[in-house]
Amino acid sequence: MFQVRPVLDALGKALGETMPWAWGAF
Repeated sequence: MFQVRPVLDALGKALGETMPWAWGAF
């Protein structure tokens, strides 16, 4: 099965660095 967690962690880190206001909405 596809491992989603590492992807979400990577996306979360990227979004947190580039768009903290958008990531905070989630």
